[in-house]
Amino acid sequence: MKVLVINTCGIAVGGITTNMLEYINALSDSNILFDVLVTVYYEEDVILKFKELGCGIVSMPNRKKNPLGYAAKLNKFIKETRYDVIHVHGNSATMALELLIAKRNGIPTRIAHCHNNVCGHPFLHKILNPVFKSSYTIALACSKKAGEWIFGKENFQVLHNAINIKKYNFSESVRTEYRKKLGIKDELVIGHVGSFNKQKNHEVVINVFAEVEKVENAKLLLIGEGELRKECIKKVHELGLKEKVLFLGIRNDVEKIMQAMDVFLFPSRWEGLGIVLVEAQAVGLPCIVSNVVPKEVKCTENIEYVNLNEGVSVWANRVLNAFCGNRTETSKVACESLKKRGYCIDKEAWKLEKIYRGIL
Repeated sequence: MKVLVINTCGIAVGGITTNMLEYINALSDSNILFDVLVTVYYEEDVILKFKELGCGIVSMPNRKKNPLGYAAKLNKFIKETRYDVIHVHGNSATMALELLIAKRNGIPTRIAHCHNNVCGHPFLHKILNPVFKSSYTIALACSKKAGEWIFGKENFQVLHNAINIKKYNFSESVRTEYRKKLGIKDELVIGHVGSFNKQKNHEVVINVFAEVEKVENAKLLLIGEGELRKECIKKVHELGLKEKVLFLGIRNDVEKIMQAMDVFLFPSRWEGLGIVLVEAQAVGLPCIVSNVVPKEVKCTENIEYVNLNEGVSVWANRVLNAFCGNRTETSKVACESLKKRGYCIDKEAWKLEKIYRGIL
């Protein structure tokens, strides 16, 4: 069986790409051959991860800047290459572009997989929606909220943003090792993982940290890249927090850095689910998150929701009062809860394989 996987948001560090890597890795012994389509917008380090998993890499023109060239080349490629399944990841009805090309060229199983509950181009989404709904054969979503937003109330399946839970078991020795590596002493460590873009709301992350730092010796760890990174660095410097905020970029050891944190801050403006919150819960971190984050991700008592309209001082107080007790025990309980809620990659990958093979 041969599957073409496409991330319409680009192959870069982020929730969708992480989800793709987790599932492809979990299906490495399934005799399914994966090809991953990439456009001009991608991260070399991430492409290497796909190659290490045995994926074929298919290069295409930039989908956003050159849609006609992209569509023409994709059409030619799919016509010349036989696939059993096309699995398209995205946030809007623009996924119709890939799915219609696949339909035209006779790919029998066409999966639309939604990862958010809003998009950046609502007018285009609305226009394309009727065409989009005639283009796929299977509808998947990372959460009920995301599925209802794009597919309607019915006719979709939730495929959880599952993780390899064993990787996230808390270890006191790992925590000590990484705090030492990062130059952290007796400090409250606030963390965030996500692309530097409007959705992830780094402005609030930095403002909340600045408020916390007034009353507590603290450090902020920011993992990720993105178009707003330079703007955030400038803001940190203007606030005089240069020595207190670590921009860690793209990392392969996120689950270990999370163990060095004390609180996870996640004030997103919108979210389909938030896979990093699954990971943060698994390592036993208390999470302070915005009220737009779907309630489905709350698998433990470690998540506290705060309205985005609340002031910075309210957010800062929630961070300062966050407490999870014994991290080892909290992580153990959280991991068991995540397994029961469907966030174990082995179980969910088995479900996806059945979908690919037409059994489910």
